[in-house]
Amino acid sequence: MNWKAYRLTFRLQSPLHIGSHNVGNLLHTRYYVPARTIWGAFVAQLTRLQGPQSHSQVKDQVNQAARFSYCYPICERDKPEKALYPCFNPDTQRMVFGKEGMSQEMFEGHFLASYASTALDPFQASAEDGSLHEVECLTPAVQQDGMGKHVSLCGYLFLKIEQEELYHNFKRVLDRLQLGGERAYGFGKVSGTLEPVRSKERFFGLYEFDLSDAACPLIRFAEASVPPIVLAHTSITGIPQALGDIEPVVGRKWVDSSRKYGLTKAKICWTPGSVLSETDQVFEIREQGIWHAR
Repeated sequence: MNWKAYRLTFRLQSPLHIGSHNVGNLLHTRYYVPARTIWGAFVAQLTRLQGPQSHSQVKDQVNQAARFSYCYPICERDKPEKALYPCFNPDTQRMVFGKEGMSQEMFEGHFLASYASTALDPFQASAEDGSLHEVECLTPAVQQDGMGKHVSLCGYLFLKIEQEELYHNFKRVLDRLQLGGERAYGFGKVSGTLEPVRSKERFFGLYEFDLSDAACPLIRFAEASVPPIVLAHTSITGIPQALGDIEPVVGRKWVDSSRKYGLTKAKICWTPGSVLSETDQVFEIREQGIWHAR
């Protein structure tokens, strides 16, 4: 075994906004947290822990020794199989959520809220023209069956087995992380737990773990009761056909040579929740949590 798998759970302490797209003055959120967001939050806190001069070293160490999955909302944090991951429904041509198929309308009604704000014009003592906007977010608590429930995010962390020091550093910063956008307004605060996966536990109840490969962790779809779906952005290479959406995955990065921000090279991927035509597919979990068919 070359990797060790841990279940990573974040309890939301404040609203969470993961930028998706804008419609008018409404800033939509994604309904999940990409691995790149979690990677960036850990790198930022580990750099603060070890000093700003260690940023490049920390980034390289995490890239080489750790892999993150995407994280999905959940109310029963000790039952990852009940995570509300998206799944494309070919009958309705819409997404449903979780193994029980919660409708998109019900998911949005329970788990989403929005906050409106505007900038002020100090010279006019009034709202600045054109600055009114509304931010959509995942809420830290929901009401289900007449009871209030905390909302958490469930995902997985894979570490190379010799990385005990990195594991302990991850544990030290779990409660200091802030995820997503609007952090200056208090959004994205979480408290985290990290624990080894249980014996015979499956990846979100759907995939079997294979931790023997030296290059990256592998997962294999193994659940007959639901269609085979991808739970991360997945490279279209090797998967020419699926039911779902395709989008380019692009992110900002710091370029040390120019000391400026640039963009990563776009990867064309199937979006989380896309349904595969093959049931025996094996995936590699690579840097930034992107899946690649093996």
